[in-house]
Amino acid sequence: MGRRSARSKARKGRSPQARLRPKAAARLAERFRLASLDHRAGRLAPAEAGYREVLSAAPEFPGAALNYSLLARSTGRLGLALALAERAVASQPKEAAPHATLGNLLLERERTRDAVAAYRTALALDPGHVNARFNLGGALRRSGEPEAAASEFRRLVEWFPDDPDFRIALGGALLDSGRPREAMEAHERALALSPDHPDALTELGLAHVDTGEFETAGRCYRRVIDGRPDHPSVWLNYSKTRRFGPADTGEIEEAEAVATRLDARPDPGPECGDVHFALGKMYDDLGEYDLAFEHLRRGNEILKRHVPFDPRGPEHLAEDIEAGFGEAWFDRMRGGGDPSPRPIFIVGMPRSGTTLVEQILASHPEVHGAGELIRIPNLAQGLLGAGGSGLPAAAAALEREALEAAARDYLDYVGARAGAAARTTDKLPENYRHLGLIAAMLPNARIVHVGRDPMDVCVSNYLVRFQWGHAWSYDFDSLACEYRAYERLMRHWRAVLPSPVHEQSYESLVASPESESRRLVEFCGLDWDERCLDFHLTERSVHTASGWQVRQPIYRRSVERWRNYERHLGPLREALGAGGVGGAAGGAGTGAGGSAP
Repeated sequence: MGRRSARSKARKGRSPQARLRPKAAARLAERFRLASLDHRAGRLAPAEAGYREVLSAAPEFPGAALNYSLLARSTGRLGLALALAERAVASQPKEAAPHATLGNLLLERERTRDAVAAYRTALALDPGHVNARFNLGGALRRSGEPEAAASEFRRLVEWFPDDPDFRIALGGALLDSGRPREAMEAHERALALSPDHPDALTELGLAHVDTGEFETAGRCYRRVIDGRPDHPSVWLNYSKTRRFGPADTGEIEEAEAVATRLDARPDPGPECGDVHFALGKMYDDLGEYDLAFEHLRRGNEILKRHVPFDPRGPEHLAEDIEAGFGEAWFDRMRGGGDPSPRPIFIVGMPRSGTTLVEQILASHPEVHGAGELIRIPNLAQGLLGAGGSGLPAAAAALEREALEAAARDYLDYVGARAGAAARTTDKLPENYRHLGLIAAMLPNARIVHVGRDPMDVCVSNYLVRFQWGHAWSYDFDSLACEYRAYERLMRHWRAVLPSPVHEQSYESLVASPESESRRLVEFCGLDWDERCLDFHLTERSVHTASGWQVRQPIYRRSVERWRNYERHLGPLREALGAGGVGGAAGGAGTGAGGSAP
């Protein structure tokens, strides 16, 4: 028995080919070689048949699962590609390539933290794996770690100083870090290496938008259009640099021609929707709302085909959050956390007015506007896991010590960005999902909830092309599901949250800016400052879809904007139900706890 056991262990330690008879191993190796040749030549059906045959005979055959994963990804079968990449990692755990490929697929499925872990494993195995390091930088940007992303891109710039793409990536991370001037320098160096590089010009334009230099940004985008008119994303960025009028008919016709050419592709990719969103914005500026809606519908349809979304997901998540964070949970956590009053959390549905509220507060000399930080969602995932049906149990298992450590982490994170400012705003709208953790971690933090008319906020999301995420915004049913889940959670927080919440109606703010702004500033524990009324003059980086709007004085034309599209919105009103038309969620007053803690 001892010798049989030893022989068994020896077999297990040998490669898959070695465990086959020599002739069978040679036949499989040849089959894999031919399948790989078919794959490189674009003959995907015979390549897939070959990979399947090899994997059926030798499940751990080196390279077979990885190559098959890449083939499945190229044909749009992301679920199969991900399963095969996981299989490749299991069979070749000491090889960097399978981990890097797994990271790419996880990132496509918006499993950003898992993607970061996969890339880091790949780099631990092969520190010189350029694609893994570059993609790690991109994943870190998306996970709200722009400084860490910049560090990865700087290393690539050191290795390849003459490659403009790495300098462009570094500039994007610097812009995310709130350093637009440094970002501009990185993009200008890229342009010195590659004059008229479309991505360098586009990213340089974005940096100018963040600082309010819209004319300069427009010139950057126009240079790209003149050289590469079919570059869809640059049209979207260009459309945001000003309000278009009758004098711009020629440019709109030019964009229409681009849209026609892109639509003629057999399977327009998600980027092809960008020019439709651009045309939607241009026609909206002109008051041609039927034409605008047709392009917006087309853009959203293209995106919906490429980004999976479970319409039941928001409701299920709201149920789990309610189950995990009830009155008993807050009673158990009472007296814990960190007492710092520094953070101001501005939450609500995206496009509800959170950027306007932050700009008003950030115009106060004692407030640093940090923008949309992803730190709280990252901490929440670390404390609770990825959510789902396990969330209530994870919340029940949380200890005060873990919350206090998370609070210190958060305060260190914002402190490194805010300097000596007494208050720091964090205006990630979706933090409304994490108000339970926020209230327990930081019981003296101010929470401002911005509510807006349901139809206006849903339509505004439908009109905007977000950089990533927000897959629920691509059709009316999903929009309504997301809105109802948001409204449900805010009702729950009003009932159980121990922290006060300032309920700020967007409509009230634009109707009575001074009185509403004074109440807002008072709630945040600050003395009034007249600069809060001149928020549009404040010089700071604004890195959101509302960057142009907050550079303008307060205007009312966004109130009941949905009526411009009313004839197209019957399905949305029906999906929203009784809450489909009428005042802003949460009203204009101050909610739980009064006007100040």
